[in-house]
Amino acid sequence: MQVRHAEDDLATSPSKAGLLLTVMALSAAVSNAAVGLVAEKTKHKMLILQLLLLSGGISTMLLSFYKTYDHLVVYMIVYGISLGYTSLVSVISVNMVGIQDSTDALAAVTLYTVSMMIGPPVAGWMYDDSGSYHDAFVLFGAIVIAAALLLFLDIPLARIRVRTMNSEKERREKEMAKDTEVVITITVAESTV
Repeated sequence: MQVRHAEDDLATSPSKAGLLLTVMALSAAVSNAAVGLVAEKTKHKMLILQLLLLSGGISTMLLSFYKTYDHLVVYMIVYGISLGYTSLVSVISVNMVGIQDSTDALAAVTLYTVSMMIGPPVAGWMYDDSGSYHDAFVLFGAIVIAAALLLFLDIPLARIRVRTMNSEKERREKEMAKDTEVVITITVAESTV
């Protein structure tokens, strides 16, 4: 979508437009590595995820206002950096639901790939209808911003879930300890008889 915008709206050559994808891929690779390293050392993983999503959404909403190739290069760097959120998604999902339900959480998280598959055809239809990518950029940027804002609302809910999971875990551990004591007591009683 960004490459077509560069070619169609900014009259950029196909090779220069294709170079934009390289810029995005390099910045995304660096961002994923950096976010992974930073996330290991901080407990603010959710905040990092939210900020990355917000930066990607806002920059995408503004994309149709970028009028030079240099602006698109800057956008692709910012957008690539925002893709660093992918290194946090599975970690945060498991933290929110616990390891025992991690497969369900990861399955739900991968639904975002559906939007990645549906997005380009929808953007193409919007372009065919209006002759511009502006509406598509605003729509998809707004969706990403909405996801980030929903995550801001979910922080207190996540804390409640984690507390509930921890108390459930403690209850199970106490039951297991009690069961272990019973087995040990029965074994000791049988051996003295």
